[in-house]
Amino acid sequence: MDAHDPAAVLELYSQLTETFAERADPIPHGSWPARFHFVLAKSLETLEPHRDTLAAVLPVLLADREAGLLSHAAIGPRDRVRERFVAAVAASDHPPSDAEALGRLLYLLQLGVLMWWVLDRSEGQHATHELVDLLGEWGGTMSMALWLPGAAGVIRKLDDIATRALFAL
Repeated sequence: MDAHDPAAVLELYSQLTETFAERADPIPHGSWPARFHFVLAKSLETLEPHRDTLAAVLPVLLADREAGLLSHAAIGPRDRVRERFVAAVAASDHPPSDAEALGRLLYLLQLGVLMWWVLDRSEGQHATHELVDLLGEWGGTMSMALWLPGAAGVIRKLDDIATRALFAL
């Protein structure tokens, strides 16, 4: 695969998305933090064999406005992945009132974790696995914090800002 060929990068992304969707379905019942942790782990598990390739194509995935991850050309696969994160929150045992917005933000958090993972120089990307575990632990605290007055509005505002900045096509 040519790491500079946007069409090849999009094809790889589409194939990996299909594999991820199969592995992350069904999401086990439980709290949204546990379900998010499951989906995030499945994402890393799916991508693990392709880490070197993803590192090589990272410039196209991140910076190519016409064929990158956030481009119009990638909307189908991207939305399929993002839907898993939305479902992790929205279909959880006790979803917050802003479940869809939170799910979309968790998708963006997953992208950050994936970039961290691609760049992680620790043995076996151990630092990434520690980060994922920490996010799993943090989820319970975040879940409680979402019940505080004004928290739902902040989540919705962050989702609006991210949508306008990253997905306004």
